[in-house]
Amino acid sequence: MEPALKTFPSGSLSGPGEEVLEAAVETGVLDALADGAARTPAEIARLAGCDPVGARVLLTALAAMGAAQAADAEGGVTFRLAGPWRTLAGEARDLLRFRLEERRLWRSLAAAVRGGRDAVAGERFLRGGERTEAFYRHVAAMSDGLEEGVRRLGVGGASRLLDVGCGAGVYAAAFLSVYPALSATLVDYAEALPHARRTLAATDLLGRAEIVEGRFFDDSWLPSPGCDLVWLSGVLHAAAPETNASLLARLWGATPPGGRVFVAEMERAGNELESAMFDVELFLGTDSGRVYGGEEIAAMLRGAGFSAVTVESTGEGSVLVRAEKGRRS
Repeated sequence: MEPALKTFPSGSLSGPGEEVLEAAVETGVLDALADGAARTPAEIARLAGCDPVGARVLLTALAAMGAAQAADAEGGVTFRLAGPWRTLAGEARDLLRFRLEERRLWRSLAAAVRGGRDAVAGERFLRGGERTEAFYRHVAAMSDGLEEGVRRLGVGGASRLLDVGCGAGVYAAAFLSVYPALSATLVDYAEALPHARRTLAATDLLGRAEIVEGRFFDDSWLPSPGCDLVWLSGVLHAAAPETNASLLARLWGATPPGGRVFVAEMERAGNELESAMFDVELFLGTDSGRVYGGEEIAAMLRGAGFSAVTVESTGEGSVLVRAEKGRRS
């Protein structure tokens, strides 16, 4: 599972504020404010390529919401990002784009209920393009605390990690940082790989990793053999049970005896409201995904051939399921 998304200042993404922020993103006004400099509405309009009067109205609304700060200057009123928004300047656009895409997706719920998942397939935000780019850029910035969680797993004896569905590579980076003797293979669909590569390059870990494209939910994908540590975070919820069963069976076949697998997911049996809302989001945003309970995941692992399966609640509705591939007698 990728790290949880940060929240914006309270109330900024509800009611009319959502439309104001959406307009700030789509018009380029937020881009014009992203460096934190104070500018007049005319300067911001010129940078964004929009109407000066419209820019002034929008900026005034942003200031009223607390997202921008207005100040009198010699050339007229200027605006800049304010308060907690100023500290988010480098990542605010990506987080905001992702949040707004989530809301667009949710607005398609009635259509999906009437016509099924396929009726809203075009609304999904992980379908490539700027939507996907914004998601992965934001996730890459959200790695605080991962090293401590990885350290608690106690997998210092492992030699090679297989990170299936690596996303922006933040978990692989944490594993490689905590365990200096470890090398890694990162696998994901093509859209994620540039972000994983950037994450590892930024931490000088790229030399210990192989980053490969793999459509791992397809039955034709075969994992690299010999990886004695397998990590799947936020992967299984994107697919149907039979698809996950196939993936786990292929991972069992490639894992050496004694190898360990870890599955981190949002748990159906956790926070009932959160898991129900996440289930709705998966109904809208995936072809066949849903939220699974920890025991469901454990049963999938046992069905694939893994043993010594344990289920651990990690708080906030999340679960970590551990398993091993038995050693030959």
